[in-house]
Amino acid sequence: MPADASFRFDERSLSEAEIEQIAVKNQVSVFGFACRQTPTLMPLPIWLAHQLAKRLDAVRQNQLPYLAPDGKTQVGVEYRDFKPTRIHSITVLASQCEGDRPNFATLKNDIREAVIFPAFCRRIPKPDENTRIFYQP
Repeated sequence: MPADASFRFDERSLSEAEIEQIAVKNQVSVFGFACRQTPTLMPLPIWLAHQLAKRLDAVRQNQLPYLAPDGKTQVGVEYRDFKPTRIHSITVLASQCEGDRPNFATLKNDIREAVIFPAFCRRIPKPDENTRIFYQP
């Protein structure tokens, strides 16, 4: 993979397989600017992560009482020509309270149905069949 000394990659010259091989530490984008990607002038990935976190908290309070209040979210968005084109990945860290915890399959289903799908129901881009979803209990 062609890369300069500061680990910058030109995604236009890489295949999908080469892009997938880039280490996570070299995929992170730091946001600190206003933009027109969202109504709040925040970049889309951080805004979507906030929407997921709000939904996770609401579900914790009303629907899934086994969730603890310290959940975390992350959304990876693919850009082409500086425009968001698809949701690459979603990570939901769903901490659970001590006691009666569901099995992992139930947790995944609950998070998908009660948090992820509703959070993206009116969003574009939406997760697609290639979106990687990571559930961390």
